[in-house]
Amino acid sequence: TTDAAAMGTAVGTFLRRLHAWIADTAMPRRVDASFDFAQWNHFALTSLDDLAPSLDASSSQRARAALRQPLPEVKSAPVFCHQDLNDEHLLIDEAGRAVAIIDWGDAGYAPWWFDFTGLWMWGGEAALNAAFASYGRHASADERRLLQHHALLAAINELHHDLRVNAHSPAAAESMSRWQRVLADL
Repeated sequence: TTDAAAMGTAVGTFLRRLHAWIADTAMPRRVDASFDFAQWNHFALTSLDDLAPSLDASSSQRARAALRQPLPEVKSAPVFCHQDLNDEHLLIDEAGRAVAIIDWGDAGYAPWWFDFTGLWMWGGEAALNAAFASYGRHASADERRLLQHHALLAAINELHHDLRVNAHSPAAAESMSRWQRVLADL
């Protein structure tokens, strides 16, 4: 098993270095306009309709209520992000250490906290707090609200995909676990 806090520390250290390195280059800074919370909320609500037979009504209602809540407006400096950083994209060695990050196809500029979403979905508060500590920055209350909302969107998207592919697969079971973990913090 992997230690969530140790993984959080490794990911936070990596992201601190990535963000500092890119910030020191001449690359133009622009926020990737492809992530629009309103658009993804609509997709998530539609996905919840499709998932209704697989979800209990209470969790679906809680998710719907959270998706309809107004989000804070936060001006976070854009940094170069992986934008799909989750445990599936971390290569772990036999000792349980993160040794590589793969699948950079969605990389682009986004708010600095964006890449912490998948880590929180997988490892919870222990992973997130360790990552923030090694990154050297903690999310404000509004940034944390956006991070958790982003996690809800990601959990719905992942669950929708995995249940459609094979509802009895280990991937679907893991997606259901993430869905329940994210809902627990709503």
